[in-house]
Amino acid sequence: MGNPDATQLDRARQLIALIPAALADEAREPYSAIAIVYLLLLDADTVILDRQLMRLAASADINLMLRQQDLLPLRDQINPAIRLPLLELTMPALRQLTQRQYVLFKDNIDALIRADQKMGLSEWALQKFVVKHLGEAFDRHQRRAGGKRYAAVSKDCAMLLSMLAYCDATSSVEPSAAFEQFCHLFDIKIALLPRESMSLELLNASVDSLTRLRPLLKPRLLKACIATITADGIATPIEIELVRTVADMLDCPMPPIV
Repeated sequence: MGNPDATQLDRARQLIALIPAALADEAREPYSAIAIVYLLLLDADTVILDRQLMRLAASADINLMLRQQDLLPLRDQINPAIRLPLLELTMPALRQLTQRQYVLFKDNIDALIRADQKMGLSEWALQKFVVKHLGEAFDRHQRRAGGKRYAAVSKDCAMLLSMLAYCDATSSVEPSAAFEQFCHLFDIKIALLPRESMSLELLNASVDSLTRLRPLLKPRLLKACIATITADGIATPIEIELVRTVADMLDCPMPPIV
């Protein structure tokens, strides 16, 4: 979406430099790549962490568990801003998995997320990203042609942008004001949804629906997403992660948000 300028290229270099060298190297080998993805899902709560590690011990082979133990001390070195860039680095190695390894990997991701009986936005983004990229290789997911106009996906636009408006609980801008940042970009009328009416299941369905937008309409939607999360002049790591994940789902690459 657009052409990256010098500031955005500098930001990309900064993000790459933040990735610990040990993790960047390990991301290029399949077993280590799996362990890195699991590392991104391990909980800070020791009770939940123990539950997660027990699941992995019961399902993963000994070589993977040894690699997991080696990488565990690096967990605290993962800056929230590099979660998605690090995940992207693992994709080439993960495409080398066998079909059986991929199925187990996908099941373990789901189990790690559900270990605390809930799913967070960052976990949703990670799972969505992995399934999208590896699904094309292993599940034979095919990209569907997009022909929808905004009017056909107005409810989905409202769901996505409302979720982004509520995302940062510490924002100095009210969700309704953040939501209004993008209204002029569309030819349709949509309103901020009540917080209690939203869920990650509905967000998931909405993002899947938005992939059917006409290609030339997708950049405008992403600009609306950016306007929403930067309404207060600050884009938090989770907000950026969500918008970049949505851009990836839409097959509409975008440069780093500065």
